[in-house]
Amino acid sequence: MSRSVPNLLIVNPCQFRGDGLSHFWKSKAVSPNLDALVETEAISFRNAFTTSPDSSLASLSFLSGNNPSSFGSRHPGFGLNANEPNFLSNLKENGYVIWWWGRNDISSANASPDPYCHVRYNGAGARRVPWQLDKELEWRGSNTKNNYYSFYVGELDREGDSVYHDKDWDNIDTITELIHSFPRNPFCIFLSLTYPHPPYAVEDSYLQAVRSSGIPERIPRPPGWVGKPAILKGISERQNLGKWSETQWRELRNTYYAMCRRVDDQFGRVLQALKETGIYDDTAIVFTSENGDYAGDYGLVEKNLNTFEDSLIRIPLVFKPPKSIACKPGFRNALVQITDVVPTLEELTGIHFTSVRNGHSLLRYTETDVSLKHSVYAEGGWLPEQSERPGCGLQCPSSELYWPRRGLEGSENPMANRAKMVRTLRFKYVKRDGERDEFYDLKNDPYELTNQIENSLFSEKILELQKELYSYTADTQELSPNLFSTPKTGG
Repeated sequence: MSRSVPNLLIVNPCQFRGDGLSHFWKSKAVSPNLDALVETEAISFRNAFTTSPDSSLASLSFLSGNNPSSFGSRHPGFGLNANEPNFLSNLKENGYVIWWWGRNDISSANASPDPYCHVRYNGAGARRVPWQLDKELEWRGSNTKNNYYSFYVGELDREGDSVYHDKDWDNIDTITELIHSFPRNPFCIFLSLTYPHPPYAVEDSYLQAVRSSGIPERIPRPPGWVGKPAILKGISERQNLGKWSETQWRELRNTYYAMCRRVDDQFGRVLQALKETGIYDDTAIVFTSENGDYAGDYGLVEKNLNTFEDSLIRIPLVFKPPKSIACKPGFRNALVQITDVVPTLEELTGIHFTSVRNGHSLLRYTETDVSLKHSVYAEGGWLPEQSERPGCGLQCPSSELYWPRRGLEGSENPMANRAKMVRTLRFKYVKRDGERDEFYDLKNDPYELTNQIENSLFSEKILELQKELYSYTADTQELSPNLFSTPKTGG
């Protein structure tokens, strides 16, 4: 490289909701390290959104800077091909040493990691099996009980250890050791953690730290699911959590936010290692997730492929530039998306990334809260005519933990068909294949409980957002299939 460029730390936990950052709700119980970073050196976006509620689709956006279907029709379970644009391979080709630590939502399991990194590591030294395998029959109970599909575990049994030493902890231990070995500059650490993905399970120390402080209130279940996508009612009936008490929900949500606290603790240890080795000031940091989690909102747990409640699509996005770039720390209210990460890395490094980007560099926000986007977009679900849906439907037995949604995702009804969303600061419109569209006035209905798609008072705004969604799709679609039928407001 011909000029000095920053080192990069990109931390990407899985299913970390936007309000997993406790500074959003005036607390420091869940994310004290991230809170402190935003108070002193970084910016945090209140209105950051993913491009899909599905992790694999969102990863396509995160890695490439494009919406998930920019390469044509893409569906859950299909990762990047080695020759497709992504920031890891671009950085590697231009002199960065890439360490990829953690889970893989990027490529197929049997694909070589060589195009993306110099070293690939995923918790090979972990002493504990993943929580979803640890005593699963014990914590799930009988299939006649209403805990069977709840994903709720609660406290992890550390068996005398200081932590439950799973893959995430092993990844943290090994990456901090690597940092202390004075890695060759410039480097990029891509740390992709599994937590706070369900099942909801965490060490008691994090449970106690969060329980004593209070957590965001739970969004209620919409009465009769009127106006909501059919898949939500279907998942709700299958998860069978309708008789849960608020005490049970409180414990589940406490566990979820305690899992976020665990991630924050791990993030803090990585920051400390960077500081101890004297490379912190020269390191740019991005902390963001691919999607959120219901965690009890609407009486649901986990997520699904094609609905766009803010519980699933609002994500954290914290950015610290290297010290050489001036930054006024604190909140930003502007709309941003996960697609803004790639143009940020491009501007930081001076490398021309080989992709058609749909975002804006976050460096534009370091000293002011400018408004560069009128709206953000998301998509998910299957094409109606697609008959083969890998990993879904009849291939998913009812005893499987994910059956409530995966069984419906593979059905022939329109529940899991393709949907696309456009969201402004106040309004949200969702175009659905084979089902009623959705429209929400988020100012007066922040929980998205009342679908206003048939309310004539919003006709002009609905039409405006329909046109905006169609225009965005055309502008960002490298291949241009017939994406939409005639807009509808009923049926």
